[in-house]
Amino acid sequence: AVLLHGATEGTVLFAGVADGTIRRYDCVQSSSSSNITMSTNAVLDSSDGDIVMGERGVASWKSSLRMTVECLGRNTPTRVWALQALADGTVVSGDSLGHVQFWDGHTGTLQQSFDQNDNKADVLGVVVGGGDENCVFASGVDSRVVCIERSASTSTGSSSNKWIMTHAKRPHTHDVKALAICRSKDISGTMSPTTTQQPHQDHEILCTGGVDTKLCTYRVKDFRKVRPKIMYPWPDVSPVSVASEARIVALRREDRIDLYQLGLHRTSSTVDAGAPPVLLPEDKTLIGTLEIKGGHNFICSDISEDGSLLAIGDAVGLLLFRLIYDDNSEDGTKTVIPEQIDLPADIRWPCLAVKFASNNRLVCATANDDCIHLVGITNDDDEEEEGTTKVSLEHSFQLRGPDSKSDALLFPIHTLQVSNDGQWLAAIRNGLSKGATQVFAIPSEVGQCQQWWDVPALEAPHTSVAFLGGDGRTTPQLAICCTNFSFYIFDVHQRRLSPWSEQAGFPVTPKLPMEMTSRNDYPVRIGYNKATPGKFLFGSFGAFCAVDLSKPFPKHCRSFPERHVRTKRRKRSKSISEEPSEGKEASEEHVDNCAICLRYNSMLYMDFIGSNEMLVIEQPWLSVVASFPEALERKLYGT
Repeated sequence: AVLLHGATEGTVLFAGVADGTIRRYDCVQSSSSSNITMSTNAVLDSSDGDIVMGERGVASWKSSLRMTVECLGRNTPTRVWALQALADGTVVSGDSLGHVQFWDGHTGTLQQSFDQNDNKADVLGVVVGGGDENCVFASGVDSRVVCIERSASTSTGSSSNKWIMTHAKRPHTHDVKALAICRSKDISGTMSPTTTQQPHQDHEILCTGGVDTKLCTYRVKDFRKVRPKIMYPWPDVSPVSVASEARIVALRREDRIDLYQLGLHRTSSTVDAGAPPVLLPEDKTLIGTLEIKGGHNFICSDISEDGSLLAIGDAVGLLLFRLIYDDNSEDGTKTVIPEQIDLPADIRWPCLAVKFASNNRLVCATANDDCIHLVGITNDDDEEEEGTTKVSLEHSFQLRGPDSKSDALLFPIHTLQVSNDGQWLAAIRNGLSKGATQVFAIPSEVGQCQQWWDVPALEAPHTSVAFLGGDGRTTPQLAICCTNFSFYIFDVHQRRLSPWSEQAGFPVTPKLPMEMTSRNDYPVRIGYNKATPGKFLFGSFGAFCAVDLSKPFPKHCRSFPERHVRTKRRKRSKSISEEPSEGKEASEEHVDNCAICLRYNSMLYMDFIGSNEMLVIEQPWLSVVASFPEALERKLYGT
């Protein structure tokens, strides 16, 4: 571990050396230069305590202090894995004996020592929080996250206040490899009164991540009171794309695409209302795998509606394949044969997102030039070259001009959505406390393509977008969901909020049901059923909510199943007289307008693939846990 002490203007460096010591290096300024800089190719030599400078060495670093870490009689020196330096000169270290130790950085004396765990497991990370650097957090091989706080000033006026281990949490199951302190001006994700009144106040958030692939966040100020927020490793952008007409599912992995065949379409006439959903095993529906060996993982992919084309994007370029299906196998199953389509040199862009529109048009969001390209794909009618495919560039949208001042446009596009009629395109970006959604018109006439609208900023960052309607019976509308479970419906043609959203008001969060706003996750999916144009679904990885736009929001949402283990119970009123029967009837009048389904969990995909037919793809968490290495064995309850 190496740490450059910022409070000393970069003139003091602390380093954990392999011989079990913590050394302090002071920079001796060279007389030939007034500025102290350190070459990037400097080498630490622990034998004589000096730092050998590189080609532009204008200063020499001398070891002025050595702090020896105890080894408890072991032959192997104790490893110092983490170091932090406070403004008052205190050095905090985490070592391979499970100790979090506080040192005087001026004299090298050990002030205090704490055991992060009882198993002497390595402490891998130490961070400092609090406005006055009065909180230290540490964790490591033992997943226990401890909080060590500085006590208040004593009556004697001593400046060396003692440190006390005040609290500990264990949200992780395996080694915690990384800890970091983030600062945000708004911890709720909404335009809260606190943010409005104190716009320059920063809120500190502790972030931890480890082998169990979970990311946990804690509010530093309320570490003892508030439980951590756990984010599981499911991707915000689904790796699944579906060809509804061909009933083919394409699942993107690191270096391959797995293709699955769905069964026959289930209609309401052939399925009873109370019939359970059909489970499709992964191994029995697999019809083919497209594997590409290379040095880069796949970033995005999409399959056309008829299942004949497959597009894949990575950091190098765009790949396009024609899929040919063979139904003449002996066991009656379908097999797929991929054929790569040669692309012109000017179309092989590195892609961040791809999406097929109607008439086999491909939309690509590129990484190198911040553009959206519209690619036309047609079959060549030349008799001599029968079966060939012609690929050409139809139009390009330059997203960010030289006069653009929006910070959100500096972030890359991660999602593309096309309306049902293929006439509209939406591109979404995420950023720090901001988000941006842009709408483009992509009619069949190439000359009429244009950037139509930049959706204004909402109360929270955007997480998912989808087009509703646009199937001939209703005009297309754009639904946008935010991180705090608020959502808005926009009229694309009029570039304004829909009548439903105008009636709900802005911001809409105060009018949303408690069961929706109190969730710890955020929506990442939007589903639309063509059979019910006035309704849509939106949900997160662990639940989805059904909303009827023909009715106002109720005060509460009903849960399905009602007695599910993840259902949040509402507190009863203290007295029946506090809630009159008329008011109760009014509050329950539109209870069917909002329902939260908790039946599925760890969802990678959720959308309708036909009228009244929805597809849900889950990744069971237990199968992910089975791939983890063994965790540290701890004694529980004194056993």
